[in-house]
Amino acid sequence: MTIHTHLQSISTTLGEIAVHDVPAAGGADAPTLVMLHGGGPGASGLSNYEQNIPALSRTFRILLPDQPGFGGSYRPTGADLDERSITEITVDALFQVLDDLAVGSFHLLGNSLGGAAAIRMAQLRPERVTRLVLMAPGGGWLPFGPTPTEGQKEMFRYFNGEGRPRRRWLPLFVQWSLITSSSAEMW
Repeated sequence: MTIHTHLQSISTTLGEIAVHDVPAAGGADAPTLVMLHGGGPGASGLSNYEQNIPALSRTFRILLPDQPGFGGSYRPTGADLDERSITEITVDALFQVLDDLAVGSFHLLGNSLGGAAAIRMAQLRPERVTRLVLMAPGGGWLPFGPTPTEGQKEMFRYFNGEGRPRRRWLPLFVQWSLITSSSAEMW
């Protein structure tokens, strides 16, 4: 099935955020569902949720942002990550995107790293988050320790191309037999 999305790049004070906007089959009055992807190598809004779009777009307008550091969005620098956690950076950028798109209230789904951002968004602006769905939330802040941790900093240096050579890590992250021609075309 062909998925029709409108890809746009939205400027924030932090950098450009890529967002796939999928219209609802029910029209412009449909509720908005924001779906936040996880943090694995190659993660993006569309790659994480493309299999869910046909069913969910029957009811919802779907927004699939590529979170900072992933997909078509800007990459936080090491200096950015020394000052604030990736969760804080993501939440700031996503609220700016939603404001730019004139999205008032919305349903929010977060997977893994996106779950940490979803939790924080609901804490900061509960009047905007009408429903919160979490799928194995993780990758967030530590309540009694410094964030980001050294391990998180290393992970984001890797994703930003600043760390160890990526090719050496591929066998740890990629199961080549699962790559389909349609998923390869996205990249």
